[in-house]
Amino acid sequence: MRKALRPAFTATIPVLCGYLFIGFAFGLMLEAVGYNVIWSFFMSLTIYAGSGQYLLVSLLAAKASLVTVAVMTLLLNCRHIFYGLSFLETFHSMGARKWYMIFSLTDETYSLLCSLKTPSDVDPDAMRFLVAILDHAYWIIGSIIGAFIGGVLPFDTTGIDFAMTSLFTVIFVEQWQASKSHVPAFLGLGAAALSLALLGPQNFILPAMLAICVMLVALRRQLAQSDPADNAACDVAITMQVLALPEFQAAERIFAYCSVVPEVDTHAILAQARRRGKTVALPVPEAGGQMYFARYDGALVPGRYGIPQPPRSAPVLQPQPGDLMLVPALAYDRAGRRLGRGGGYYDRCLAQLDCCAVGLIRAEFLLDALPTAWNDMPVAAVVTEQGILRPQEKPGLPEEPRSLSGC
Repeated sequence: MRKALRPAFTATIPVLCGYLFIGFAFGLMLEAVGYNVIWSFFMSLTIYAGSGQYLLVSLLAAKASLVTVAVMTLLLNCRHIFYGLSFLETFHSMGARKWYMIFSLTDETYSLLCSLKTPSDVDPDAMRFLVAILDHAYWIIGSIIGAFIGGVLPFDTTGIDFAMTSLFTVIFVEQWQASKSHVPAFLGLGAAALSLALLGPQNFILPAMLAICVMLVALRRQLAQSDPADNAACDVAITMQVLALPEFQAAERIFAYCSVVPEVDTHAILAQARRRGKTVALPVPEAGGQMYFARYDGALVPGRYGIPQPPRSAPVLQPQPGDLMLVPALAYDRAGRRLGRGGGYYDRCLAQLDCCAVGLIRAEFLLDALPTAWNDMPVAAVVTEQGILRPQEKPGLPEEPRSLSGC
């Protein structure tokens, strides 16, 4: 946890600068309607809703009923339901800490967690947890300072609630600059503008969020497609990294795979391995989740799932110590765990073999952590266009479930 504190604090500095001033504004506004610093502290500690607390000040000033407060707060903060959906698996893996992560998921914390870069020697879950705690602390400190100063000095709060709008604008600009594709942003802006024009400023938020979700789900395949030119450049860099691997240079036999979209292109690796006199084998999946490897001599035929494979007449090869196996995936994490296509072929294969397994993935799909099952088998190294990641130690895996029969 201590090792994660420094990078977590560094990542939250932009939120620190924003929350101190925005929390300060909330404290001033709350004091102006008759609630002192103690109320400010407990509201920020237990509610922690940002724009919801700004709304609460207006409702308190208007002496609104508790039912009105509850309904308005629900409508304003229902957007967090959509935020939370993208972190279901991530938070689930954090154990008891997930309850605080759910509670503390503000717009700004969500933005940080989406783009968080975790150092290789830091526990990703610990860093996420500290980011959430630090952001919460900044908000509490800012609101206390604002309420205290508001109770001591006369202060004109006219227009101070625009601070929240300013912070949302900064978050939008940062996300815009960090994204390669601006299509989701245009979809969001269009849905918000149309809902605002049709429904007015009091009723547009929830319909706009629903419209955005529907459009993103409908267009998810198109939005998920990467630029082919970018992918090609990444794959060339990954190929160079693989060819420079000591394990690749020392191995006489390479157990690889014939890539299909969207996997890392392995055709150049296969060609280079054969050119250097190495024996190359490719997987042949069978029914029942099993597969074997057959020698690749240049001939390929369509196989199961449309994946090219050696013909049935090709000699069968069994991986041995000293061989190198290249393992495909949809994503890897920093502990060497992989997200496959759900068939379990490589997990079963790796559990029975004792050769060096190396994963190939583009850096955008190298994640901090992936959900883990008892039968997930990590690889020894992960190669991206940015370098080679070698997990320092094998990650702890959940125990294999035991049958209750015969107990």
